[in-house]
Amino acid sequence: MGRGRYRAEIYSDDADTRWHDNPLPIDVRTETVRAAAVRRRRLVAGGGAAIRLRRSRH
Repeated sequence: MGRGRYRAEIYSDDADTRWHDNPLPIDVRTETVRAAAVRRRRLVAGGGAAIRLRRSRH
């Protein structure tokens, strides 16, 4: 990753996600970030997250 801004598409567990009885809710966010950005996400047991980064044109 180089300098500049990036568009981050973040897919993670929703606040209502529960492994046993409600496993499907997903929180999807789009943020503009810099290479040094740090983001924290809450994950449920058996859950996860994915982040797709693309160089921002702005």
